[in-house]
Amino acid sequence: MRLAASLMIQRISLWRVARGAAAHRGARPFGLLKGLATVVGGNRRRYGGYIVHLGVVLICLGISGTAFRLTWSGVLAPGDTFSLGGYDIGYESARTFETDEKQVKMAVMSVRRDGKKVAELTPQRNLHFAQNQPQSEIGLRTTLSEDLYLVLTQMDAQNRVTLRAWLNPLVAWIWIGGAFMALGMLVILSGRPPEQRRVSSRAREAERVAIPA
Repeated sequence: MRLAASLMIQRISLWRVARGAAAHRGARPFGLLKGLATVVGGNRRRYGGYIVHLGVVLICLGISGTAFRLTWSGVLAPGDTFSLGGYDIGYESARTFETDEKQVKMAVMSVRRDGKKVAELTPQRNLHFAQNQPQSEIGLRTTLSEDLYLVLTQMDAQNRVTLRAWLNPLVAWIWIGGAFMALGMLVILSGRPPEQRRVSSRAREAERVAIPA
């Protein structure tokens, strides 16, 4: 309910900004983007607040996706597949190699949707020699609609892997919302305080009175 109300308020705010930008575009010989910049520049605190509010709404939208999170875990041999949220994920092969710093065990996973391969992910289980501790590196596919995470927790001598998978909807919108909030704060901070604007207006009025007609 709160999210719906916030979305309605934000739609009204954006409509006001768009209407102001269109008015400046019609009154002066420059494009819509310059008109938008003119509107925002005229009252940066107000319109920066709109941008911050939009960021909050987008973050709330991203957080709401956690209610639809899907998970899977199990043991796979090369050639096995499993399904998660419309994806068919197959274990194609294993790779093991060493560098100067670590031993790497990697699972090559194909990700298909509607029969079409959309990604190849390579989650890893690494043993760092200096710390003598294992560490997992996730395989990640991220889109605006959802994030797919694959975590390799174990690989045995027969290349069978223990794998965990998460499908998290709308995560990207949390980061996008954070970016909008930061942008809005920059717009707000770049504007002059209201008192300074009032003093400047008074100074200009005093200059006009002092200059004879």
